[in-house]
Amino acid sequence: MKIAVACEGSLPEDSISMVMARCASFQILDTESGNLESKPNLLKDGEHGTGVKVAQWLLEEGVTLVVSGKVGPQAQKVFDEAGMKTLALKDGRASDILSKLRKDFDS
Repeated sequence: MKIAVACEGSLPEDSISMVMARCASFQILDTESGNLESKPNLLKDGEHGTGVKVAQWLLEEGVTLVVSGKVGPQAQKVFDEAGMKTLALKDGRASDILSKLRKDFDS
């Protein structure tokens, strides 16, 4: 399983982003290998349809769970159609969130 946390910056210690489509980067954890990767959100400055484009990119990356403050309705529709789960959290550091989720999936 791959978990992506939308971040305000590019480090795992950065805060979760309140808007998925406009986040600076995603911290992506592969729960099977334990690999943690920071991927910049190169689509964040787009004008229209950014959420859908980011959602499609995350699907191509093999992400199965997205964590952010908010996912817009069009991006959520893409995730729902693909069977991807989302989790809305209003605060926290990506590293803490991933640590907790890793423990939850290891149990």
